[in-house]
Amino acid sequence: MTITFADLPSELLIAILSEACTDSGYTGCSLSLVSKDFRTLCLYSGVDIQCVALYGFQRMANFADMLKTRDKGARKVMHLFITDRDSVDNLLSSLTLNENDDSFARRTLENILRTISPHHLRTLTIHIPHCILSTPAGHPIFSYPFPSLTELSLYAGLNRQFFDNFLPSPSLKRLNIASYITLPEDIGASVCRIAPNLTHLRISLRTHRAYFSNIREVIKNYIEDVSPPTPLLSKPPIDFLASPAGDNPLPLSMGELPPSVHTFIVAFNPLCKAAVGSLASRNMNMQHHTDVAWVKRAIPSHPAWYGPGKCLLVQDQPSVIDLDEPEGVSLSTSGTMYSEWKERIQGNAGCWKHISTA
Repeated sequence: MTITFADLPSELLIAILSEACTDSGYTGCSLSLVSKDFRTLCLYSGVDIQCVALYGFQRMANFADMLKTRDKGARKVMHLFITDRDSVDNLLSSLTLNENDDSFARRTLENILRTISPHHLRTLTIHIPHCILSTPAGHPIFSYPFPSLTELSLYAGLNRQFFDNFLPSPSLKRLNIASYITLPEDIGASVCRIAPNLTHLRISLRTHRAYFSNIREVIKNYIEDVSPPTPLLSKPPIDFLASPAGDNPLPLSMGELPPSVHTFIVAFNPLCKAAVGSLASRNMNMQHHTDVAWVKRAIPSHPAWYGPGKCLLVQDQPSVIDLDEPEGVSLSTSGTMYSEWKERIQGNAGCWKHISTA
């Protein structure tokens, strides 16, 4: 008697296919075309959509429409990557940049997040550089819970409203803020509220005093929350809250991260290639070097510091980009974030790869 693959119990089939459907949706899409039995299994279990990468807003809209044809119990997206690029290698967004498109982008993204099963989503990466994810007048993204979400990476227009409207996510362990417009002055308190059990935090900084100041006390508190801290210092102690020469005094902010955070990565976004006669770009790069210098003075054994149960890593050697080609930043981050997302699904380091296990 010959037993075919389709003769196996559905529970065993689902377990086998779950291991195979981790390639951004390619295997899942092919499964539905194999036979009617496989198609029925996919519609019943959602195994074909457990790992999905969406490129461009049209595919996002199509995916949301497809989800609505399924029972809620079969919308089991576990790992989701979303980008406004039509492909990882595409240089440009699939939309032009204007207010209507920004609103459309938020609605499309919200439509997907509201349609998938909230109890199954574990890993989410969003790469939409020009989209403001939350506005005072609009419906905020993440104003509804994802109880199983453990890892979140964001490259988008994050602002104060976004952090204020984000519901607490006790299961969230790893947070990667790859880009933002502004960070809350009390970013430490915001992270505590959003992810009280966070273990890994990565923030890519915008090197400008108005942006960098929000993270300085977070760095200070993270290092000083060690007893005793003095033996770890490899350089003379400094006043962590003192502004560099010529700066105005900075207001204090709430910088305490959740005590569960044992890995904190501070990355610096790429420098800009100063165009001829471009005072603005030269000032930006000067500010960058000033901020990096502060970090080097402040962090013991820079660029990596290890305290009892803690690690702080600084990535301060960014590439140089041409101001005449600003999309180059988003191009590189789209491909990088996709690769890191896939690595994390497979159990590898992803954006945390530079961390020593010592």
